[in-house]
Amino acid sequence: MEMYRKALQLAGEGRRFALGVVVDAQGSTPQKVGCKAIVDEMGATVGTLGGGRVEAQAFERMREALDLGQAAVSEHRLFDPYSRSAGPICGGVMRILANPHMDQNLQIYRAALEALARGEQGVIATVVDNGDPDAIGSATWVAEPDIDASVGLCSADELRGALAGEGGRCVPGVDGASIYVEPVISPPRLLIVGGGHVGQAVAVPACFLGFDTSVLDDRPEYTRAELFPPEATVICGDIPTEVERFPKGDRAYIVLVSKGHRPDAEALEVCIDSDVAYLGMMGSERKIRFIRKHFIESGLATKEAFDRVVAPIGVEIGAVTVQEIGVSICAQLVAARRLKSASRPPVHATSPK
Repeated sequence: MEMYRKALQLAGEGRRFALGVVVDAQGSTPQKVGCKAIVDEMGATVGTLGGGRVEAQAFERMREALDLGQAAVSEHRLFDPYSRSAGPICGGVMRILANPHMDQNLQIYRAALEALARGEQGVIATVVDNGDPDAIGSATWVAEPDIDASVGLCSADELRGALAGEGGRCVPGVDGASIYVEPVISPPRLLIVGGGHVGQAVAVPACFLGFDTSVLDDRPEYTRAELFPPEATVICGDIPTEVERFPKGDRAYIVLVSKGHRPDAEALEVCIDSDVAYLGMMGSERKIRFIRKHFIESGLATKEAFDRVVAPIGVEIGAVTVQEIGVSICAQLVAARRLKSASRPPVHATSPK
C-alpha cells in the first residue's frame, strides 16, 4: 500500500506521474506480481519493477503512457540466449501495467487506505484488459461486506480468493476481461517476547519488512522506546497476561526470545494451542528438549502441538552475532509468511579449504 500512499502524496503536490504494476509473472522473474513503481513527469522514479533491462523498458513504457495519457500493458519475455550483451535471460514472462490514470483512481486508493486505517479490508480491482483501451487501468474499491453484491468486474469467488491471500493476481473477469485484484488487508502482527539484544535485533528488520511489530518485556529497562524502531509498539507488563491478550489468528506471529527459559515457557504455555501463523522459541537443543519433555509429561501440550513450535528458532545461516541472529529469525518469518513454511532448510555453503 506504500505506493498508493506515495501516489496520493505526489498528487497532493500537483505532480503528474504513472504507476507501474507487475500484474502477472510466470517462471523465473526478477520481481513478482504486485511489485510497483512510479515514474513522474520529470523522469524521477520511486520503487522497483525488478531492475535491469526489464525495469528500464517498463519505465520507458510508463513515460510513454504518461505522455500519451493512455494506460497500456507490456509483456516482457526473459528468454534471450546467454551472451555478455544479451537481454534478460531469467526464463520467465512478466506483464506490467503502465497506468497514468491517477485522477480517476486516487479516490479509490484513498478509500482503501482509509478503510485499512479503520481496521477494515477489501479488494482493489483494476482492469488490465476488457477490449476497451480507455478502460485499462481503471480501478474499483470493493469493501469486504460488499463483495457478494459487486457486479461487473469478476466473480465474488475471485474477490474472496484475493482477500484470502496477501498478494495480487490477475483473474478472469466478465465477458473475457482480465482483472488485477489486490487484497487490502492489515499487515501481519508480530509479538516479540523479550526486549533484550535479540529482541531488538529482530524488531528492526521486522518493522522494515512490514510486520506490525510489538515488543513485550516485564523489565522497564528493556522496554524503553529508544531501543526500538519508532513503528514498534513497546509493552511493559506481565508476560503470560500480555501474550494471552495478543490478537491471534492466521496473521499473527510470535517470537519467544526472552531473558531465560522460565519466561519463555510461561509465554509458551498460554499460546502453544493458539491459532497463529508462526510460533518460534529461541534456545539451545538442550533447553528445548527439557521444555518439550516438561510440557508433554505435565499435559501442557500434546506432541503434535509442540511440534508446531519452531525451535530452535531461525534459519540456519551460521549466525554468530546478535544482528545475524535477528536476520536469521526474520528470514524465517518471511518464509512463514510468503511460503507458509517455517522449516529449517539445510545450509548450502562451501567450507574453506
